[in-house]
Amino acid sequence: MKRILVFIFILNAVFLNSQDAVFSQFYHNPPTANPALTGVFNGKNRAGTILRNQWYSVVPNASLTTTNIFYDLRLNILNDDYLGIGAMVFDDRSGLAKIGKTHGYLNLSYSKHLTGDKYRGTDQYLVFGTQFGYGITYLDNSGFLFGSQFNKNTEVVDPDIISGENLLSSKLYPDINMGLMWYFTGKTSSYYVSGAISHLNRPDISLVDGSVDKLKMRYSGLVGGEFETGNGISLLPSLFFNMQGQIIQSIIGSNIRYEYFRDDKNAFRIGLWARLTNSLSGIEIPDLIFSSIIEINDLEIGLSYDITISNLNYINGYKGAFELSLIYVWGKSPDRNSLTCPRF
Repeated sequence: MKRILVFIFILNAVFLNSQDAVFSQFYHNPPTANPALTGVFNGKNRAGTILRNQWYSVVPNASLTTTNIFYDLRLNILNDDYLGIGAMVFDDRSGLAKIGKTHGYLNLSYSKHLTGDKYRGTDQYLVFGTQFGYGITYLDNSGFLFGSQFNKNTEVVDPDIISGENLLSSKLYPDINMGLMWYFTGKTSSYYVSGAISHLNRPDISLVDGSVDKLKMRYSGLVGGEFETGNGISLLPSLFFNMQGQIIQSIIGSNIRYEYFRDDKNAFRIGLWARLTNSLSGIEIPDLIFSSIIEINDLEIGLSYDITISNLNYINGYKGAFELSLIYVWGKSPDRNSLTCPRF
């Protein structure tokens, strides 16, 4: 039974290599959600990282590990318009199948000020963002066995028999993403609407020599906001939608934020989210996500855990995935008001 599960996870890793990983803490990892989120924060410099580990409870040495590291800079260039400049490195791999991909991007955004009222503390912005970089898909096929290596005399698969499979160890390709966002900020609330298209150039990621496997474009949307309820408490609901090929996935829910020192620099967030995906039987909820973030001055630390509630729970014992994230912001904000960017 265990061998069957290992084989399933190998196939799963190969299939997922042609799909983008979606972080449960999408709100705490801005550049992967939308290039237009580059430079949209209250400060001058921002750096962050996030680590996701999935399926470790089933086959520990075959867990799917996804990591992202980013940095961005916010510059005031014309009146109340801003330029965002950044870089990002994304890595997604499976230990057992030894297949994965790494992407490196340069990020650029322009925030155009639409309207504002300094007496009411309100602002509206339209932001355009783009990412351009390179990706590399790779695998170590030395541990793979194929049907062509079956020895009829011994009735076992013999790794010394030439398989005849022409597999490449890696492939390098360019990649382009673009996004657009509108947001409004006020004294007690903010809200935003954004959309993005990833892999506009549909790069070929095939590792089979002589074949072509174009990476499907991913269409994503992000809607949400923050609404103060009083006594240092605010709600941060959001919906993150993704469609890539025939795969549709959404995460919907909310964090609750509490300012325990009654200031904007020290707070704690907890949240509950649901992941929705399409399947042969229709739309289902495979995971519930519990999240938390602690804010200590300019540092934010996030931790989330996915609990499997689909039929896979009998395999992994309701253990899905965990994520750990860090964001640090430093440098004086160039904003004329204390809050001109939404909180995600």
